[in-house]
Amino acid sequence: MNILYVITGLGIGGAEMVTVNIANEMCKRGHQVSIFYLVETNMVSHLIDDNVTVMGGGMKRSLFSMIKRLFEANRYIKSFRPQVVHSHMFHANIFSRILHLFDRSFFLITTEHNKNIEGKIRMLIYRLTDRLADVNTNVSKEATDYFVEQKAFSKNKSFTVYNGIHLNKFKKDVLAGNAIREQYGILKNDFLFLNVGRLTEAKNQECLIHAFSKLSAKYDTVKLMIVGDGHLRRQLEKLISDLNLTERILLVGAQSNISDFYSAADCFVLSSSWEGLPMAIIEAKAASLPVVTTTAGQEIVDKDFVVPVNDPDLLMKKMEMLLLMSIDILRAVGEKNRMEATIFDIEMICDKWENYYKS
Repeated sequence: MNILYVITGLGIGGAEMVTVNIANEMCKRGHQVSIFYLVETNMVSHLIDDNVTVMGGGMKRSLFSMIKRLFEANRYIKSFRPQVVHSHMFHANIFSRILHLFDRSFFLITTEHNKNIEGKIRMLIYRLTDRLADVNTNVSKEATDYFVEQKAFSKNKSFTVYNGIHLNKFKKDVLAGNAIREQYGILKNDFLFLNVGRLTEAKNQECLIHAFSKLSAKYDTVKLMIVGDGHLRRQLEKLISDLNLTERILLVGAQSNISDFYSAADCFVLSSSWEGLPMAIIEAKAASLPVVTTTAGQEIVDKDFVVPVNDPDLLMKKMEMLLLMSIDILRAVGEKNRMEATIFDIEMICDKWENYYKS
C-alpha cells in the first residue's frame, strides 16, 4: 500500500514525533511511505527511516506560497498514487482537504492533536471543510467529543486513536539516570521533579515554578528539572531568579537523550493549560514514574493525581503528597503506570491504523 503523510512541519514536537513513528513503522511493515511537510526545515531527518521519502518544507505565510505547495503536492500524488493520505495538525489537515477537493483518488484521514486549536475561526474552517475528509480523528476522546460537539467533525466519521511510542525506549535505566543526576549535581537524597515540554503558554511552566517555590520553602531536598525550549525561556529564567531558585530549578533546554532524564527523575509533573494527549505523560508512565498532572492530562492519569489548571497551591499539595510517600509506594505507583502505558505501544497503535487504511 502507498501511504502519504502530510504534516504542518517536522520540528521537534509531540505531533511530529508521533507522525514519524507511525511512518517508520508502516515502512517497516512493507508499505511504500512518504512524508510531505509544509513549513520550515526538517529537524528530525535523523529519526526518519531511510526508506521513507521526505519532501516539502519552505511554505511561507502567503496565498501564493500555499498555492505553489498545493500544485507541488498534487503533482507528487499523481506520481506516487497513494491509496491513503493521512494528515496531521490544523494547517496540514486543511491543506489536504483542499487537495482532496480536486483529487478523490485517495482516502483522506485528518488527525488533530489537540483540543485547543487557537480560536473559533479554525473550528469554523474545520466545519466548512469537514465534507472533504473521509475520516477525522483526534488523539484523545475528550478532544474528539469536543470537536463533534462544536460540529467541527461529523460524528459518524470521527473517532479517537491514541498516540503511540516505543515503550522499551523509555524503560527505566538506573545507570543512565544516575549519570544525568551526577551531571547536573542532583544528590542521591534529592527528590527530583521533572517536566518535559516546550516553554510556551500551553505548557504553563510558570504555574509549576510557583508551585515548586512553595514546596521548596518547606523542604530542602527537592529539585525541579525542566527539559525543553521555547520563546518563554528568558521570562522563566527571570522568574526563577526573582524567586531565588536558581540552585533548585534547572532549565536544561531540549535534549536528544530524553529517556535518560525520565530515568533520573523521581516524579513527573505536567502543568499544562491545555493538551491533546500529552506524549510526555505517556513517556513518563513508560519510564515507571509517578505522575502529577493538571486536568489537561486527566484522561490517562488516575484522578487522585489530577489538579485544576493554573492552581499552584493544589499542584504543590499533590507534589508534596508524592514527596512524602514511601519508596515502596512510589515504586508501586510507577509500576502501575508502566503497566497502563502498554496500551500506547506503537505497534498496537499502528495495528489500528493499518486496519483503518486497509478497510
